[in-house]
Amino acid sequence: MYYPKHQIKKLIGDKVPQLQDTVGNTIKPFQVIQTGDGNFFEFSQQLLDTGNFLNAVRLLKPQDEPKIPNETVLLEKDIDYSKDSIERYFLYNRSNGKIKELSRKQYIDKVKDNRKYETLEKVQWKIQGPVDDIYIKGVLYQGARSQNRKAIEQIKQTIPSIENKVKDYAQFVRDVEIDGIKQQDYKNNTDQFYIPGPSKKL
Repeated sequence: MYYPKHQIKKLIGDKVPQLQDTVGNTIKPFQVIQTGDGNFFEFSQQLLDTGNFLNAVRLLKPQDEPKIPNETVLLEKDIDYSKDSIERYFLYNRSNGKIKELSRKQYIDKVKDNRKYETLEKVQWKIQGPVDDIYIKGVLYQGARSQNRKAIEQIKQTIPSIENKVKDYAQFVRDVEIDGIKQQDYKNNTDQFYIPGPSKKL
């Protein structure tokens, strides 16, 4: 993004408005650069000289902040049990440490307007059992609880406190009796225990 010199100016002191940095902290720097379209950037003489804003750090006015979505708690009545698993969506605000669960629509909207201090993650959540690990002919197969725990652990690097948000790894899981499962449905499957739903697609 390039701006001609007549569309950029330096603001100093009292002329600098209240702004927010890239992690959401309120700041009031001594000097900034304002562009003709109303954006603010960290001051750099190079920006003034070249008009090249490709790598410039934008600062936000408080009203520029995106609307923070309300948490959408997943309810059992909203789950499609014709499927073997569902996706769950989480928003982590690194500036205040808060985690929210989102709906699919909220997640999609937030992907389009995500800030540098926000982390979005989604996990595949098993909703068909068996709930617990079982042995079949001497081979251990992971139940839904273990698979969901593993899915949550995989996002702990980006959302370190996610285990405080999701504690019940068997939540929403419908247990399935082993007697009702055909051998070919789990044959040679050593990573997970797969229970096909009514609309199974290969």
